[in-house]
Amino acid sequence: MAIEGMDVSYWQGDIDWVKAASRINFAYIRAGYGNDYIDPRMVEYTKGCADNSIPFGLYWYLKPGKDWRKHADNFAQFSTYGDLPPVMDVEETGGLAKTELESWIYKFALRYEEAAGRDLMIYTSPGFWNGNLPKTNWAKNRRLWVAHWTTAAAPTLPYEWTDINQPRTWTFWQYSAGGNNQGANYGVSSDDIDLNRFNGDREAFKAAFGVYPHETGEPVPPPVEPPPATYPEYVRTTALWLTLRQSPQVLADNKSGYLPLNTQLKIEGAQGDWYKITGWVHKGYTKAE
Repeated sequence: MAIEGMDVSYWQGDIDWVKAASRINFAYIRAGYGNDYIDPRMVEYTKGCADNSIPFGLYWYLKPGKDWRKHADNFAQFSTYGDLPPVMDVEETGGLAKTELESWIYKFALRYEEAAGRDLMIYTSPGFWNGNLPKTNWAKNRRLWVAHWTTAAAPTLPYEWTDINQPRTWTFWQYSAGGNNQGANYGVSSDDIDLNRFNGDREAFKAAFGVYPHETGEPVPPPVEPPPATYPEYVRTTALWLTLRQSPQVLADNKSGYLPLNTQLKIEGAQGDWYKITGWVHKGYTKAE
């Protein structure tokens, strides 16, 4: 069975992580973009994953042409988040020429990896990478998260990862995104949701990241402890004759009998000024035992 996941950002809005956990095995969450923008939903989403035992990782959307140092430093502050490798999201040129863009991305990657002590994975599409970057000697040594929206059995890869004797193939594949109208099925508020797949089985996932993918299905909620009783276990009537009622209301037709003075009652519940037994009696005419 395929190992499936989703990636999310602020644009997904509120997420029902219990519902998401019934559909996904892992998740990627946007940490931020540009020099210093932090996604306002990041902490909330990471908690949703943690609470539902969903392995997750973070990604940073690159804005080439801005300050690659600030990009790297701000992403690195979250380097301990998640079990999955951190990702640099490469989708824009920022107006840079091919060699300039490659240099900018490479410097960002080296600075982040030195600060974080973790290797970056690259998210990109074959069309963007092949059309906007020259051949490199470093990219193919990193894991690839490829964006190729297709119903084909496998994605098309950027040429960096298709060279003869290439060290890696794709690790994750984003196979569906805009226009899929699947958001509600995954518990997200947005109409669409980015869907992804891991290249391997459960054991390969564990070997790659040190954790098993989440087992889908509704998580079993922990048992709910009943609240402590806020009423006595027994009371004794203090009125000469206490009306026994069918519901906690003083109405002429809401009577089912009478209880004599000093009758001991076992209390089953309480509501406002009333105790519940097999019927209802007013608290004002009882005393706790």
